[in-house]
Amino acid sequence: MSRAAELGVNEEPRSFKAEVWDQTCLALPICAGLLSTQVVNTVSTVLVGHLGARDLAAVGLAVSLANVTGYSVIVGVATTLGTTAGQAFGARHFQEVSLGLQRCVLLCCALLILVGAMWFHSHRLLLLVGQEEIIAAMAAKYLRILFPGLCCFMVTQCLQLWLAAQRVTGIQASSGALLALVHLPLCWYLVDHLGYLGAAIATSAGNFLRMLWVIFKTCRALRDLENSWQGLSKLALRG
Repeated sequence: MSRAAELGVNEEPRSFKAEVWDQTCLALPICAGLLSTQVVNTVSTVLVGHLGARDLAAVGLAVSLANVTGYSVIVGVATTLGTTAGQAFGARHFQEVSLGLQRCVLLCCALLILVGAMWFHSHRLLLLVGQEEIIAAMAAKYLRILFPGLCCFMVTQCLQLWLAAQRVTGIQASSGALLALVHLPLCWYLVDHLGYLGAAIATSAGNFLRMLWVIFKTCRALRDLENSWQGLSKLALRG
């Protein structure tokens, strides 16, 4: 039996139309999931904008810092899982698929410690670069409330990209839709009652619910991917 047949790959070349359709079906859910994150930030900024210029400035500063020092870092690290796990899955090295997820989560947890330290001391850091006292204090409070949501975001990203490496992408679209639908009314209510910090609470709460949804869907997906998860292993701590 040929290597292609062992991997379950069709030896006949696929048509251009079939390849485009296949790539589109894989890409659209991923795009929808990424878009939902931007929708959350946009909705939060727009709703806080009605409170006044100072609140808007603080939230804008906090969201910018969160995107650059937090979310982009997690996305960048988690994206490597798509490459490593995808290669292992294609080669049918299922133990490496399982270990890849564990190593990615461990690395992200280590980075979250550094990000958390930065966010919880962001007031001093912002003052060092010349930010106004009141704006720096407000932005720092916002970042502290965002941090639990960042931890949930990390779990979500790792699981979604791990599944995407195995050609399971629909979960990204469903979780993104859930986040967008929950965030809009929740953010509006909390901003109206709690002020600008309500947007941060809504963001963290939305990311928490999204994480629970992704964990639930991942557990169901493992019924068809039972070889891809082989349990926690000490091998994940080795290089």
